[in-house]
This record gives sequence, structure tokens and C-alpha cells, in this order.
Amino acid sequence: MRRRGLLLMAWFMISPGALANFTILDAQRWPAGEGKIILTFDDGPNARQDVSMRLLDVLGRHDVKGTFFYIGRRVEAYPDIVARTVREGHQVGVHAYSHGWPVWFDSASLRREIETARTAIRRAANRPDLPLEMYRPPRGILTPATWRLLAQCEIALGHLTAYHRDSGSGPAEANEVLQAAKETLMKYSGGVIVFHSSRYKSNQDSDNLVDKSWLPAAIEDLILWARDREFEFTHYPGIADDCADS
Repeated sequence: MRRRGLLLMAWFMISPGALANFTILDAQRWPAGEGKIILTFDDGPNARQDVSMRLLDVLGRHDVKGTFFYIGRRVEAYPDIVARTVREGHQVGVHAYSHGWPVWFDSASLRREIETARTAIRRAANRPDLPLEMYRPPRGILTPATWRLLAQCEIALGHLTAYHRDSGSGPAEANEVLQAAKETLMKYSGGVIVFHSSRYKSNQDSDNLVDKSWLPAAIEDLILWARDREFEFTHYPGIADDCADS
């Protein structure tokens, strides 16, 4: 497995144009330029300080639908949060099951990782028919295995317009992260932004999490700011449109 990962990393270094397709960042892709925002959240759910529940409260209060890229292991730990997310009409996608490094996954391993997470989400939501095409690879890394699943229309990519390095940000950095998100949305006239509703400081088995208690209030601030500037909130179109464009 380690040898395969090293070969994949070598591919990124020597393949012509590979670096341009290395991450999920794409500042030119819809909804940038359209005055629309896709508000996404990674690494949840998070039951600490009721972060995920308070976040859902904020979105519901303002009638905004978010897109949540959940980690399968955390879904199994907090199924009630996932059930509420689906029940309230938010878009749900797969971030991973284990949040391992994608570079180690061949196509079969990646497919298992995604399917295991899908199963956990559908079981938590009690929705065996729940569409879960959207996929955002951990750390935003695109590998040959990811591109193969995209080409086969097994997944649709949860791309980003920009990344504001919020994953390890606690309350002291909240204003800086929020301002960076607003600057991105103004610069590109909309786009896809991400906030991490949960993040491990070190070993995920220790449940040693970064303090994300600031996030619900920050999202409320962002929603009010965006609506004052006549931005609209939307979601990813899904796999059919993604494949139609390929």
C-alpha cells in the first residue's frame, strides 16, 4: 500500500499538467460570477458544545440550505445530527469514512471508503434511497483514483472557490476567517466556501477537537452580510449535471 502511495505522489510530480488538477480549488467554476453562494461544512458532525445543532438552528432560522460533507465514523457516533440535517432539507455529501490520506487509495479502496460512508449516512438518516453523489476528498486532494470515479460518474466533486485555512481555527481566529470568506465572495461575485464544523487537534480516537463554538454565530453574521449584498444561497447541482458537462 505504501509503495502504491509513493507511485501516486510521483505521478503528480512528473505528469504534465498534473499539478493543475491536484486539488478541488477552482475559482472559475459555477457559482462564482453568478452572485450565488454554496455554503459547505466539512468534518462533521460535531456534538461538542452543540456546534452542529446550533449551526442547523442558524440555517433554519434564515431558511438557508447548507451542504454538509460528513465523515462516516463521526456519523456513526452522532446519527441524530445527521438525521436532522437530512430531515431539514440540507444537501449531504461524503467527505470520507476514515478521513485518511487519499493518496493511499487505489480505485477499489476509494470506492469502499465512499460506500462505507454512504451506508453510515443512509442508516443514520433512515433513508436507504438518499442521494449521496457529492464527494469532497479529505484535504482536497485529487488523485488518479478520484478522477477515475468522476469519469465513471460514480461521484460528483464538491469543489471550492477558495480555502481560508479555517480547519484549525478557534475563537481567536474567527473574525479573520469570516473576513477572508467575505473577501472571497466579493472578489469572485459568489462561489463555494467551506467551514470546518469539527477538526481533530491530533489523534481522532482521543476526541481531542478544536474549539468550534464560534462557528454558528459566524455563519449567522455571514448570512446577514450576504443577503444585505443580494447574494443568493444555492447548492451543488449533483451528478447528472456534472456528468453532462464532461
